[in-house]
Formats: sequence, structure tokens, C-alpha cells
Amino acid sequence: MTCIDKANVIGGFFYFRQIFDEVAGRHADLTANHMYVDACALNMVRRPWMFDVMVTENMFGDILSDLGAGLMGGMGMAPSADIGERHAVFQPCHGSAPDIVGRGLANPTATFLSAAMMLEWLGDQHGVPDCGRAGPGPGPGGHLRLRRRHAEARGTRRLLGDRRDQRRGDGGGRLGQGRTRRRRPPERTAGPDCGIRDPSRSSGSRRQQPSRPSTRIDD
Repeated sequence: MTCIDKANVIGGFFYFRQIFDEVAGRHADLTANHMYVDACALNMVRRPWMFDVMVTENMFGDILSDLGAGLMGGMGMAPSADIGERHAVFQPCHGSAPDIVGRGLANPTATFLSAAMMLEWLGDQHGVPDCGRAGPGPGPGGHLRLRRRHAEARGTRRLLGDRRDQRRGDGGGRLGQGRTRRRRPPERTAGPDCGIRDPSRSSGSRRQQPSRPSTRIDD
């Protein structure tokens, strides 16, 4: 467990660190350490596996959680949980994302993983083993279920991508194949003037060159 603060600059974090040390001292089996937030951001990129639980305040938590989401593939991959003593709220980190509504771009993986975390918490909180087994929690088959959920999320994203491609094309693609029929460019043929003529253009739209007056010389 790592305390993330900026106690070397902000005095309030020195008090924050004292509270962390006091609570950690009550648990002999807990390995606790400290890290400044700037060093934490660096190590999250270089060695993210060194972290297990990070204890910090709201502002640093918001910044580091977005960094973690970016490292795992984007906000659409990051679940979240606000857990109290008796109640909890589970939701994706990305929020409602109103800027991409109706465009087929939303990644449902964070929603699936948030629901899995909720089932795990319900199983632990109320002693319901079936809820724990429904989530991707530890134990035999837990990681397999998690990988299967990721595969289902990728399939859903691919399906949404196919629908987006259909809207951009002319509707000739089949759903699930990820391809659309491309519109053929207008056929271009050689005209009598040995130039390139576009038949889609009407002949009336071509500008006529004015004829030069003939000059006659009499002896």
C-alpha cells in the first residue's frame, strides 16, 4: 500500500502522511510506503506492476486514475467503484460521454468490468457466493471469465464499428463483415480531341472557344 502525496511542498500532506502511518501501524501484515505524486506518475508509466493499492486525496486520485486508464487502453477500459462502509456505487470512469452519443464509438468494456466489481462486492458484503462467482474474482476460472468478458466487449465494439462504417458508406456492406461497398468514380473516356472527357459533365457546361475571323488577301 502506497501513500501518494506532495508532503515536501504542501504542508497539509504532511498531516495526511501522519494519518496514513498511524492507520497502517495497526495492521502488522501490511506493507506500507510513501511516494510523491510526480514520482508516482513516472513509475505508473515505467513500472505499473509495482503498485497494488494507492492512498491519496481527490485531486491526485483524479489525475492518476486518468493516467491509469490511458495506460490500459483508454477511459472506455477503466471501471470504478466508490465504496463506503455499507453502500457502494459502481460505474465506468468515463461518465456519460455526451460528445459521442449516437456515433457508435462508445467502448462497453468499462461498464462490464464495473458490473463485475459490483457483483464481487455484493458477494463479499452479503455473503452470497453466487455473486462472487458471477464476477471475475479470484479463484478457479476467475481470470478465464475476465478474458471472456474482454472478448465479448471487443466483439461488441467491432459490431458497433461495422454499423458506423455502414452509415459512412452507401449501405452495401453486410453487418458483421466490417466492409462496405465503395462508390465507383465516374468513368472517364477519351474524347475526340484526344483529351480526357468526363461524361457526367454536360456538353452545355463546357465553354466554347470564340472562333477567329478569317483574313482574306486579294492580289
